[in-house]
Amino acid sequence: MHNCSAYRNKSNNYSASTALSAGKILELKNCLTADGKVSLGSFAVLATNSWMAPFSVTSADFVSLDTTGVAGPRKPDGSLPDVPFLHLAAGSSLINAGTNIGLPFIGSAPDLGAFEYGLTDISPVFFNGNGFKAFFKGGNLILKLNSPAGENLRFCLYRINGQLSFSSEIKESGQVQSFDCTRLPQGIYILELESGLQHWQPQKLVKMN
Repeated sequence: MHNCSAYRNKSNNYSASTALSAGKILELKNCLTADGKVSLGSFAVLATNSWMAPFSVTSADFVSLDTTGVAGPRKPDGSLPDVPFLHLAAGSSLINAGTNIGLPFIGSAPDLGAFEYGLTDISPVFFNGNGFKAFFKGGNLILKLNSPAGENLRFCLYRINGQLSFSSEIKESGQVQSFDCTRLPQGIYILELESGLQHWQPQKLVKMN
């Protein structure tokens, strides 16, 4: 469980007390509970969660704790409606206090919880160990990677629900290339890139405009 937010659940916001099956791991990082109520066994792997030191959560950390509108229609990518519920307020100590786990963030480090403060009109750049970077800018998908000369490179862009939205070939490795994705709606996408010799780890991108 990474960058989750929880509030006013009937019992605990996060609960796992029964020992896990052999080989199974429970990991919680950058998670937030707005009203305490956490019960986890010692087997849970924890990092920078709001109920851990040095954090202290109050209502002042949030723009709103009003649930009005949360049950409204979801966006096409499955995300919540645009409501301020559980969004972090300016000055909260939970901003830039998390652990980098590969999700989009702004600032020196990820925030705690499901909503990154200030993530409104830009999308972050993603890197992996192979020098691959990708991001949306002005509705276009920007790609750059280095690979052996002469390789045929191809990428596929999927909606979060698995639907293929866009695919193309990359002709010149090492060059910054732009692909027109202005027709694609806002939302979360998964980018897969492969060549004749390797398959890069899929990357999660957020298209904001």
